[in-house]
Amino acid sequence: MAGETVTWARRSNCGAPDSSRAKRGALHQLGLRAQNDPWSFPIHAASAIVCVVRKHVLAIVLYALIAIALTQPLALNFATHVVGDGSDDPALTWNLWWFKRAVLDLHVSPLISDAMFYPIGINLAFYTLTLLNDALSLPLQAAFGLVPAANLLLLSSFVLGGYGAFLLSAYVLKQVLPGPARGLALAAFGGGIVYAFSTNKALYASLGQFNIASSQWIPFYVLFVFQLRDALSAAPGRAWWRLPPPAVRAAALAALFLLLQAYAEFTFASFLVVFTALFALANWRQARMWLGLALTGTLFTLCFLPILVPMLQELATEGDIFVEGSGFAEAFSADLLGFVVPGRLHPLLGGLDAAFNFPYINFVFVGWLTLALAAIGVWIWRRSPSVRFWALYTLSFALIALGPQLRVDGAVIDLPLPFRIFQLLPFFKGNRYPSRYSVMITLGIAVLVALALAWIIRRMQARRGMRAAVVLPALAITLMLGEHWAILPLSDYRAPSFYQEIRDDPGDFTVLEIPLDWRNGFRITGTLDKVFMLSQFYQTIHAKPMLSGNTSRNPELKFQYFTEAPVINSLIALETGHDLDAATMDQDRRLAPDVMRFFNVRYIVVRPEAGDRVQPYLDAALPGLSLWREDGGVRVYRLAPLSVAANLSVTPGDAQARLNFAEGWGELGAPRVWAQRSETRLLLPPFPDGANLQMTLFSPGAQSLSVAINGQVIGAQPLRMGAGEYRVSVPRGVADRPVNDVRLTWGALWPVSAIPRTSGSTAPFIVAKSAGNEVGDFAHLWVDGVDYAPNARGYNVWYDGRVASFDTFSATADADAFAALLASDPSILAFAVRDEASRYLTGAIIDQLRRYGVRTDIGWRWSHAVVMMRARDGARIVNENASPIRPATASFGERISAPMAAGALEGFEWLASR
Repeated sequence: MAGETVTWARRSNCGAPDSSRAKRGALHQLGLRAQNDPWSFPIHAASAIVCVVRKHVLAIVLYALIAIALTQPLALNFATHVVGDGSDDPALTWNLWWFKRAVLDLHVSPLISDAMFYPIGINLAFYTLTLLNDALSLPLQAAFGLVPAANLLLLSSFVLGGYGAFLLSAYVLKQVLPGPARGLALAAFGGGIVYAFSTNKALYASLGQFNIASSQWIPFYVLFVFQLRDALSAAPGRAWWRLPPPAVRAAALAALFLLLQAYAEFTFASFLVVFTALFALANWRQARMWLGLALTGTLFTLCFLPILVPMLQELATEGDIFVEGSGFAEAFSADLLGFVVPGRLHPLLGGLDAAFNFPYINFVFVGWLTLALAAIGVWIWRRSPSVRFWALYTLSFALIALGPQLRVDGAVIDLPLPFRIFQLLPFFKGNRYPSRYSVMITLGIAVLVALALAWIIRRMQARRGMRAAVVLPALAITLMLGEHWAILPLSDYRAPSFYQEIRDDPGDFTVLEIPLDWRNGFRITGTLDKVFMLSQFYQTIHAKPMLSGNTSRNPELKFQYFTEAPVINSLIALETGHDLDAATMDQDRRLAPDVMRFFNVRYIVVRPEAGDRVQPYLDAALPGLSLWREDGGVRVYRLAPLSVAANLSVTPGDAQARLNFAEGWGELGAPRVWAQRSETRLLLPPFPDGANLQMTLFSPGAQSLSVAINGQVIGAQPLRMGAGEYRVSVPRGVADRPVNDVRLTWGALWPVSAIPRTSGSTAPFIVAKSAGNEVGDFAHLWVDGVDYAPNARGYNVWYDGRVASFDTFSATADADAFAALLASDPSILAFAVRDEASRYLTGAIIDQLRRYGVRTDIGWRWSHAVVMMRARDGARIVNENASPIRPATASFGERISAPMAAGALEGFEWLASR
């Protein structure tokens, strides 16, 4: 009886793709047999279950073995290396450590961190924090350690991605192919191979972009969207607002996998929204399907609120930080020829892309055999509505991946493409890499390849039998793996031993890693050498705060805080090949001990990549600095623990004031700095016992002010109109952190028009701020708090209420136009340089600027800001600032850079309590 049942189960169940109907049929037959022989039921049931799951287990095992083979020699270096070239993989590995430290050790939200960007901190809501991977890594870190956990997560993305595409392909095959389904598991397996081991997946893994490699949840979501539609089609006659239970289950599972994908990589969740829109349009007549998709969207949104709310709050406070300009979308777009040019990591064919003019890495190679099989799948099953959908879906995402304009071998053809629409949409425009849509192309190709393999299997089966039918598809799968073969680089994460010693040094202190660098998706401040990314990984060993850091999107201040800080600014300049003048060196000698004390630096790690200018500077700015450790050219200095400053007195015009003023303030450098938000932030060193905080404030009207230190409110009082001194008592122990977070909460905001002006003046407040490429790469022109700068390369100009920009880096015509504007003698003119403006600084421009009394000796990528105004007597008032190593600000009137202001701070100090 048992043998008979096993044989029956193989024939009736194992040869077909899994479906709930097949499983129910098998168990029903087993139940009938068990009525006659109840003692054999456990054997029969176990045999049936083995048959049902056997091919799934086999598929998963094969995907795992292939993943291990194709990532060699990773398995031989599993505890010390990760896949990547050292550019992004250190930060993505850091994510796992930070999540564990924040949640399990510090018991704080992982979305806010001052472990990097110390002490101002960074909001990680817009960062590629990969929260799902972080959470999944917790047991893996506990069992194996950080590096093996990162490797296991990467390998699982190959396996789960392949298995998800296998399930999706099997489901589509069941929809499209009539008749028996025997042998089609191999075709579905081939679809999973195409998706899991594609060239784009390997390339993103090679860059250490584990977030972009985390595409494993996409096919599961797509599968359950299809199941949602089919569950609704199978239950006709119901009112449109009533969903049958199978549809509700499918909608919930679709929401689950959309959520998993969003928590692994939010960019791919936006891709799935695009897929859902295409799917809904293709099935627009099914009203209940729209209701099912709405249920999916609602469930997803509710569960994604822990990330969505902080993102929206950050946008409301800081403005749109999704993208700067076009986000380099032109460079990161797919080239039309890229679909047929092998990836650069292929051991035999990787050199072919050098013959083409691709602006960046070619991520979109489909594969020659893969593409041919996909075309066969479309042609053979072209009458199937499902296949037509997959063909149009794949074509649609291919068009999106081409970016805003068509490129063929690097040549731009002026043909607007769909990606331009996404550049205008909130959230969607945050993806500045059109070529990342290649993952959706690969999924469509995978399904179409499975259809072609199924057709081959059926043709061969009819002619030569089942055993012969699998030979050609198996060969095709092997060849497809071969054309997407990639040799992946490995990063060595074995750290110098001194980091362990730093970790074991008790107390709260900061590690200053040089070269200093700050990086996001658009900009790097500091050296371009990727060694600083490895420094972020080393933080997982010493666990001390660091000034540098990597993020994805951030407000401008998060970089400018450091770029404008004394000593730190000088180190950035030295790293990037500049020299310091005598005045800067004299100032740094005076301020360096205080700057080190403010940042609470105990160790300075200097790497050879910092250049040969840094060491002499440290010797001069911090005399008596002694070497503590040296390892492979890395020099480590240990500073003695620094005592608390006995006194503090700061005005906004002080050279070191940038250290104390964080979010919410206007431009520094004038006698007063304006509070431009309801909450403004100061960063102060530890208070001596018994000290009070005294502030000199100016308010345009009746105002209230509340003061909190490290989250504890210590005082609130009304402010009278005009200037006055206000004192707040600081309780003992409230402000004893190395850097204390002081929040000033203002009761009212006034429009700039309410701010008093110089008697008789009707001129606007104007602030021009310029940053060359190495110190910010921006231009601002605030007129009464509104920024009118086009923020274009070269000169950004506001004059007599009009705006213009002149690219004097690349266009002599722009230089001539700028000279003509200067010659027109406007009444009010302000300009700020962005990036570089000296290349075509022609004689005509120089003559006009000299006529106004403006300096003309700016050099390569200097910052240069000027405000000029004609006085009543016809004389010119000129305020100018220029620098090769720091941002430059020039102004007229109050330095206000927002339309609303609460009040101004003229200075603060500690006073001993009486």
